[in-house]
Amino acid sequence: MMTEKTENLVLELLRTIGSDISDIKQDLREMALIVVAASIGKNEVLQGWSRTARRARNQDI
Repeated sequence: MMTEKTENLVLELLRTIGSDISDIKQDLREMALIVVAASIGKNEVLQGWSRTARRARNQDI
């Protein structure tokens, strides 16, 4: 049988773990958004280079 003190410690530990997990989930969401934004940006840069290269070829530059 758990004493009240032990039970309180366990409950506090569970609250802390739950809070930490929530923080980690938020961090992961933010990192995923950064990765998606970077991926979109990379694609836009690559498309821009591709357009520039096509224009240069068309103008014999």
